Amino acid sequence: MEELRPKARSFIFTASPLAPCLTAAALAAINKIADDDTLVKRLWENREYFAKRMEEAGLNTGSTVTPVIPVIVGDAEKAEELSARLYEKGVYAQAIKFPVVPRGTARLRVMISAAHTREDLEKAADAIIEITKEMGLILL
Repeated sequence: MEELRPKARSFIFTASPLAPCLTAAALAAINKIADDDTLVKRLWENREYFAKRMEEAGLNTGSTVTPVIPVIVGDAEKAEELSARLYEKGVYAQAIKFPVVPRGTARLRVMISAAHTREDLEKAADAIIEITKEMGLILL
């Protein structure tokens, strides 16, 4: 299973080829945002809020400007532990490690959406900050 997981694109990446039903759903979503960009604006507001919280805490989020925000931990085992501990607190952030990313750059993959409330974002950010402090990954 561990050898298969990094190669199972549909398991890891949301950019894998879409089934016809998902393509239809994507088209419906595009039509919806063409009529009303409220959700797009909320997505970017949520992304900026969460990224700022991570950066203010001293966490490395890399250079991405997308709603998929990495929290770069470095060590694969620590990324796995962080992911598991977050899950226990009700926060799902998948650990991504070699061979998906280069050795020494293991990370959490935090996906922000327009559906997240400010309360959701605060809960996730607070949990990440709390646990990374406990693990000695940040010193603030």
